[in-house]
Amino acid sequence: MILSRLIRRSAIAGVAIVVALFPLAAQTVGRHRAVAPPSNITVTLTGIITDASNGQPLANAQVSAEGRKSAVTDSTGAYTIKITKNLNVAVTAEQFAYNPQTTVIFGAENAHANFALTPKATITVKLTKPQGDPGKEKDTFVLDVDSSQFAYLIPFSGYIRGDAGNFCKDDGTSITPDKHAIKRILGPAVPADNAGCCKLGPVMKAQLELKTGESFPVYFNDSCFGNEVDFLGREKSSGQYQYFRFADIAEIDFP
Repeated sequence: MILSRLIRRSAIAGVAIVVALFPLAAQTVGRHRAVAPPSNITVTLTGIITDASNGQPLANAQVSAEGRKSAVTDSTGAYTIKITKNLNVAVTAEQFAYNPQTTVIFGAENAHANFALTPKATITVKLTKPQGDPGKEKDTFVLDVDSSQFAYLIPFSGYIRGDAGNFCKDDGTSITPDKHAIKRILGPAVPADNAGCCKLGPVMKAQLELKTGESFPVYFNDSCFGNEVDFLGREKSSGQYQYFRFADIAEIDFP
């Protein structure tokens, strides 16, 4: 009996010692995991990004590699980015007004890769008079087609916008052509009476040309309730969003 008690006490003491030592072992493993990786596992990749249509450098283009590293080009189109050494790495160059381009680069010392990006289609907006910041006014703006939309402004609420125009024909029927189906809109839009389109009073009117060859006057349904009807999009050269009232637009040319 005395011998069995001694054995049990020894076993309990042994477990206590293991439990006491376990946190120390865990801390030791944790410290090993926190060791910083060697600093020589990356190399620097450099290059220039240009417009494939004219060879001009692209500022503010983005370069990404391995799904996480990114860099932005300066005013000369130059970029610098770190990639993994001695591995083939997929590097992508992109800019909102251009089609992205991806190429595989081997992570060698002094690695270099240039990109020439193909421009996306654009929309040209011509105004009846110049507008913009003082000293930088202009009457023609080139917009990125993907970001360009029809819009109407609800006071105190903001813009409602979409890729399709919301029009009414002379006979009162509605037509909602997508921007990709439109060839041209001729303005400026002016107030006109058409009870079939708006019984509340005048509605804004312009001329619509479709890519099918059809051309006819249209009335902006959204202006029936007194809303301002606009066209907006991101300017290709500056990257800034521009807003134009159809009352100030002489012509919009679609690609």
